[in-house]
Amino acid sequence: MRKDYFRDLWTFIAPGRALRPFDPDSVCASDSTGCFFCPGNEHTTPPEIDRVAKNGSWQVRVFPNKFPITGGEDISENGWKTASSQGHHEVIVETPDHHQRLSQVTQGEMVLTLNAYRDRIKALETDADVGYVSVFKNQGREAGASLDHSHTQVLAVSQVPARIREKADHSHKGNCVYCKIAGSEAHSPRLVFENAHFTAFCPFAPQFTHELWVVAKDHPRTLDELSEEAMADLASIMLKSLNAVEKVSPNYNMMVYYGPRGTDFHFHIEIVPRIPHQVKAGFEIGTDYAVITTPPEETAAFLKG
Repeated sequence: MRKDYFRDLWTFIAPGRALRPFDPDSVCASDSTGCFFCPGNEHTTPPEIDRVAKNGSWQVRVFPNKFPITGGEDISENGWKTASSQGHHEVIVETPDHHQRLSQVTQGEMVLTLNAYRDRIKALETDADVGYVSVFKNQGREAGASLDHSHTQVLAVSQVPARIREKADHSHKGNCVYCKIAGSEAHSPRLVFENAHFTAFCPFAPQFTHELWVVAKDHPRTLDELSEEAMADLASIMLKSLNAVEKVSPNYNMMVYYGPRGTDFHFHIEIVPRIPHQVKAGFEIGTDYAVITTPPEETAAFLKG
């Protein structure tokens, strides 16, 4: 068993479970016919919030999600605490090419996508009713994506989630656990990639098999605090990391973690490959323990390839 860096979460390393039979062919077919996100079909999405132009067309588009999580009916019941579900739910289409994955864009195009993340966080944070802006990507059906065209979602909610509050509690500059983790993992067998501004590694006590983190070496709160050079380094290491993760599975979830207003925080990104035969089952759900079939040291060696 391994304990998480600072949370009361424990992980079982169980390599024997990797011997279970499974079908690795989980890539879903892609068909651009009638795709809402493809060029020429812009009229099928809600009105555009922003776009990044390239070569007379667009490279990145931002618009409200047609089927938002936010905005549901607010109800109250005596004795039970409720909160508003109002907020903003947006889509960032990262490429006009229906068949291109985020891992296949150029470094310059990746910078454009990261800039879009930065700009939407900054814009949505100006809304006094927004407590946190979640930026996440579901790649592939096994990861929860409903459309094949590569895109990221941005979800602004009224409260700061408990998970983010917990991360922020351990991110105070001068006593930041992520600063310590990034420094320590840079010299561990779990290191996968690094450059001048970022470190990519498999965490010591992963909650998911083949989990990968990308952590800033400095202590930026959010993308808006990254220099142009740091943003280029982030684009570079993200391309390497996504390509490495896709050797394990074409399906993954990517979560961008930044500090809400008024907090000290250590910006980082977590990438979780989704493997059909390695879902959280009854024991994991019932106990909050994790069962990992491949030690992170082995995953790191494989991802470095």
